Amino acid sequence: MNSITEKCSMSVPLPLRNEEPTTVKAVEVALSTLSPQTNTGLVSAKSANTIPVSSDCTVYDYPVATKLFSFGTAAINGRYPAKGRVANTACEEIYYVISGSGTVHSGRGDAKLHQGDVYHFLKDELYSVDGDKLFVAMMNVPPWTPAQHKVSE
Repeated sequence: MNSITEKCSMSVPLPLRNEEPTTVKAVEVALSTLSPQTNTGLVSAKSANTIPVSSDCTVYDYPVATKLFSFGTAAINGRYPAKGRVANTACEEIYYVISGSGTVHSGRGDAKLHQGDVYHFLKDELYSVDGDKLFVAMMNVPPWTPAQHKVSE
């Protein structure tokens, strides 16, 4: 066991919002997924992979050292995808709006996005996004992969 997990292995209740208390043992499990090279927890902006998804959408994928989720940011200025809709067939996704505005169009209706808003994409939810200098933080559970991100007409 490394020194981080040794310090976290005590069983102290941690109350979560409107949930049953858990223990620091859960933190030990999460920390055990970190690779030894990056167990500081920091992923610098320089290490983000730039993925130009379309002419209107660029994703910055941050290589977090866990198998539990993936994290990135996206800049959307226009429509994504250019035609049709997209769906994540293996993960759920959260957008947190850092700046700009936009609209998510899906079978659940149209959702206007503004700074500070959160949008939760369900697995297999078909959607498109119209962004006006929209910049979002994204988290996916389980981790996002290009193979499960499907565009449909």
